[in-house]
Amino acid sequence: MNWKLRRIAQYETLEPRLVMSAQALTDFVSHLDTDSSLVEVEQFVETLSQDGNSDDVFGDLETIREQYNLDGKGQTIAVIDSGIAFDHLAFGEGFGAGNRVVGGYDFAENDSNPYDDGPLGLHGTHVSGIAAGNSDEFQGVAPGADLVSLRVFDDNGGGNLEWVEQALQWVHDNRNAFENPITTVNLSIGTNWNADNVPEAAQLEDEFAQLEADGIFVSVAAGNLFESFNAEGVSYPAASPFVVPVASHGSDGLLSDFSQRNDRVLVAPGENVLSTVPDFVFRGAQEDGYLRSSGTSQAAPFVAGASALLREAFENSGYENIDQDLLYEHFRETADLVYDQSTGGHFHRINVQRAIEAAIDGMQAEPETQPDNSSEVTTPAGPVSLHNGVLTVTGTNGDDQIEFRQGSVIEVIHNGTQHQFAANQVSEILVVGAGGNDSIVASFEGQLDRAVLQVNRLDVANGQFDFVARGFESINVTAESPERQLAIRDSSGHDVVNAGFDFVTISGNGFSHHASGFDRVVVHASEGQDQISFTGSEGDDRFVVQDDRTVLRSGEQRIIGRGFDHISVVASGGEDVALLRGTEGNDHVELNGRSLFVDSGDYRVWGSGFERINAESDSGHDTIRLNGSQANDELVHRTDVTRLQSEWYVNRASGFEVVSVFGNGGDDLARIYDSVGNDAFFSQGNQANFTSGFDNLNSIGFETVNVYAENGGYDSATIIGTEGSDQIVADASSTRFTNVANIETSVDGFDLVTVDARGGHDVSQLIGSEQRDVLRSLENGLEFESTVQLLRMVNAESHVFEGNGGVDEAIFADFDSLDLLTGLGDGATAFLDGQQIEAREIEFLEARVRENQRGFYDFGAVDYLFQLNGDWQEAE
Repeated sequence: MNWKLRRIAQYETLEPRLVMSAQALTDFVSHLDTDSSLVEVEQFVETLSQDGNSDDVFGDLETIREQYNLDGKGQTIAVIDSGIAFDHLAFGEGFGAGNRVVGGYDFAENDSNPYDDGPLGLHGTHVSGIAAGNSDEFQGVAPGADLVSLRVFDDNGGGNLEWVEQALQWVHDNRNAFENPITTVNLSIGTNWNADNVPEAAQLEDEFAQLEADGIFVSVAAGNLFESFNAEGVSYPAASPFVVPVASHGSDGLLSDFSQRNDRVLVAPGENVLSTVPDFVFRGAQEDGYLRSSGTSQAAPFVAGASALLREAFENSGYENIDQDLLYEHFRETADLVYDQSTGGHFHRINVQRAIEAAIDGMQAEPETQPDNSSEVTTPAGPVSLHNGVLTVTGTNGDDQIEFRQGSVIEVIHNGTQHQFAANQVSEILVVGAGGNDSIVASFEGQLDRAVLQVNRLDVANGQFDFVARGFESINVTAESPERQLAIRDSSGHDVVNAGFDFVTISGNGFSHHASGFDRVVVHASEGQDQISFTGSEGDDRFVVQDDRTVLRSGEQRIIGRGFDHISVVASGGEDVALLRGTEGNDHVELNGRSLFVDSGDYRVWGSGFERINAESDSGHDTIRLNGSQANDELVHRTDVTRLQSEWYVNRASGFEVVSVFGNGGDDLARIYDSVGNDAFFSQGNQANFTSGFDNLNSIGFETVNVYAENGGYDSATIIGTEGSDQIVADASSTRFTNVANIETSVDGFDLVTVDARGGHDVSQLIGSEQRDVLRSLENGLEFESTVQLLRMVNAESHVFEGNGGVDEAIFADFDSLDLLTGLGDGATAFLDGQQIEAREIEFLEARVRENQRGFYDFGAVDYLFQLNGDWQEAE
């Protein structure tokens, strides 16, 4: 076996569950006999590199670019993989601002050079070319988009989820850091997993949820192990509910044999896809080369690039608030349904041209103003009549009950009297309520291009007819077929909305309306003090609050509320997640285990029943309070991200200026990590405060608080003791303080630590390093200096210091006639100013007597150098 084939095969090996492996890398040479010579491989590669843009995988995209002038410009795609060979002609041959690859980071080597140069590399370069490569001879899906390279595989092809997690957080933190915002993430990576749900140890869910809330489209390879599992399911992280899983199809349009799949996947080209590879693949024999490869790794960047084109189409049409949900649903609505013989299911194969055309045509056809409710309608004779394709239904002056059903025939029941009409004879339907308290029940089948429910009125349009019902105090509308959207508009008064995962009701002064069966419902509250209440399903729900927009997602159902003043939500069964995004004003958030409260000044939100709650502040002077449970809670704080969790909930806050956390019972643990700047920590009793350049953290009621200074800056800590007997234990880099109530506070890596033991009989134990340590007495205290930290203590009664190696010094100052210094062996003890200081394993001792005083000493044989300054007398 030659060296090239061997190294690629090693890269493909799947490690234990949740250990990263870039999938389908061996497919670069899947056509070759493993006994082929290196020369044969190079010749085969060179031949393929000449095919350029003739591959029909990209065939329709050139038409889209020419007809609609769409190429992904104004956007940035982040590729989390083995890096990008950005010196390739298809990537502009440069890196940084002003280039195609505008930035990135290498999390494997922890540097800012994310080049795809590992011996087991090339995977990231290949998928990046599919997404956005651009040269005279080759163009990817979105050649006008910029790229960001995030490297999460080392030179040996090894990676881990921690690097991926850091990369995802990096995308969120830097989404607006470039000339063009990051709108898309591609993850052509996976694990040995096949299910519709995530593994128990999945650690990327918070980051995925955050990116979805940011509106970023995350395309993830579904996995290449269908033939191994032979069952529906996808790899992780494709199984995450916050991402878009992508399966592969071949030139026949059918799912690839290797591709994992479930009912959420989008299907895209993934077999024999031509794309870019680094120069080292050809051992320097060719520059700016190309190769073909197969796998869901190739299908995912196709969808990533297509999402950039679709987002651009929506933007050009004036659409706002474009997010992953909108793009994903639109791809599915315009997709080709592909039958899969292996599973008996139908899957959504994306049709990019149809998706673009529908986005542009749909927006042009969308009316900019609400329908005119004042126009008069001429009603033919009789309450139900059909004339020239217009079906008219007219109410009476009494309380009318109208039923409308669309099926193979159109059925109207007018106050108990049934009427039927052939569907092909009807082009317009007008239903008018008159006097009285009128109600209508309407159900629709087939495609709905537009459905709008507002006060006393329902408008529906499809390819067959336009439907208008007006003048009804009660409207009940049902969509009988899937993937239907509905817009609901409020009245000018105070309205109440109740929304479940499969229904919505809105009621106000003089009306009450109900809708069910719609996959996506948008409720607009524009006037009055309006309130909306969401109720989750028994499955895994997601609830999102962002500015004036709230979303409840239950499976494929989405209820979206806009502009409401009062919002409440109750999550039911399943693993439910709430995402809270701040406004530009001053927001206050409270998280209490599985419950939440948000006050933005413009609206308030109450919620309960969530296993995970993520709150984020972007601007303004925002505050958050996290309340622990009566069980054992754990607090973790890093820079401006705080996480509080127990066995049954996880709360996460990021970006808040002031964070307050309450333990509230149990054996609670807090772990706090410093920032890169100068940080300060203060602790007294069961209260602690941590201040950085990013935020201010207050914690109350934690039994154990551990603080780590490991990221630079000059960090200081202050610990205040009790009136009881406290204990201090310190070494060269850390200090642990335990008070009389058994509350433990430890600080590690701080430059300066100050401890005021207060009253009681307080003792300290100090352990030196193998380097030089210095112990100094202070007025009413002492100072312990090592190469890492300087510890100052006052008001403690007893101290024991052990040198533990190195040239250690003890310096005792300001003896008077009531003090005593003793020495024996390699140790010395000072009875000084009401405190006892014992130093062991020291190499040098210096002691000084106050002016006009006489000190007493009692020395036996000593194993260290000593110097006595002032007037001393040997004790009798």
